[in-house]
Amino acid sequence: MVIFHHPHVQTAVIGPSIVVPIRENKARLGTWQQVVVINHDNHAGKRVVEVTILGV
Repeated sequence: MVIFHHPHVQTAVIGPSIVVPIRENKARLGTWQQVVVINHDNHAGKRVVEVTILGV
C-alpha cells in the first residue's frame, strides 16, 4: 500500500516552477493571471524563492 503525503501530491499536480515572459520591464501575464507562491507544507519553516532571469 502506498500512502502519499498531501503536500507532495499538491506539488505534483501544480508543479514546482513557472516561466513568465517579461517585455519592456513588465511581466507579460494575461488579464486574469498572477504569480502566486504557495507553501504546500503544513508546518512552519524557512522557505526560499529563487528567481532566474534569462535573455538579452
